[in-house]
Amino acid sequence: MRRVLLLAMCLVTAVPAVSDAGPPVARATAPAPDAFTCPMHCEGTKHYDAPRSCPVCGMALSLVDGARYQVTVTPLAGPIRPGEPTTLGFAISDPKGKPVRKLEVVHEKILHLLITSADLSWFAHEHPERNAKGELELRMTFPAPGRYTLFHDFTPPRVGMQVVPVELTVEGTPPPAVPLVVDDRDAKTVDGFTARLASNRPLVAERNLDLAVSLARGDAPVTDLEPFLGAMGHLIIVSADGKHFVHSHPVEHRNRRPERGPTISFQCRFPTGGTYKAWAQFQHAGRVLTVPFTFEVAASDHAGH
Repeated sequence: MRRVLLLAMCLVTAVPAVSDAGPPVARATAPAPDAFTCPMHCEGTKHYDAPRSCPVCGMALSLVDGARYQVTVTPLAGPIRPGEPTTLGFAISDPKGKPVRKLEVVHEKILHLLITSADLSWFAHEHPERNAKGELELRMTFPAPGRYTLFHDFTPPRVGMQVVPVELTVEGTPPPAVPLVVDDRDAKTVDGFTARLASNRPLVAERNLDLAVSLARGDAPVTDLEPFLGAMGHLIIVSADGKHFVHSHPVEHRNRRPERGPTISFQCRFPTGGTYKAWAQFQHAGRVLTVPFTFEVAASDHAGH
């Protein structure tokens, strides 16, 4: 991390003495203060001096120097086979390769693991936990052969949110890819609930947008959603090429109770145009609902900024 390097390289330099000016003066270069910004650049180049949540999209701010953490994922019982339970081990290291032992609890967990198949037709939101040795592990089953991307969402102290993608291969011949079909204007029915997606503005890259999901059960609006992982909803978005990832939460206003439905709004900003797939997650009567939407984002026209 650049901040650590600056501290390590903060050398004391001597100013040459001038006649009868007294002994040399020792001076040190002060390290630059930390600066944090939203990974989605919701407020452009605006910086904060401490890690916190973005006031626009609710995502945790990241350290501006872009220090990259690494995650090593190891199958602990040999190759991964489809349909068979497997245990994965996770080792997190900082940009200098040192193991990371401490992580902040964010939305009730120290590590949110968002997993997608290569064609984005399959999605899972899991949470590795520490075993008796303090190592992170997860027991899970992959549905089919092929390539999967594991997006590790975690927050080291004083660094801000990190999202580290790791690819994993499940043995066997992958099934034909399921094509992405734009369907955000269609109502979705999941477990007896009907969901609709709407935006307050046209979906254009580099704009702050509100994405709202409305839920109904039969003809009745749903107004009794429960908190799920510390929020009234989660919206996970991945671009078709897997290069862009968003994990957004509803923006909660001070002195106001969180909305429990029927409409939950998320604030997002897309870095580029293209096709994206989103999974909106809510909890009702102890059951988690996951609703997928696929939509197209137009390239930025640089208007309205």
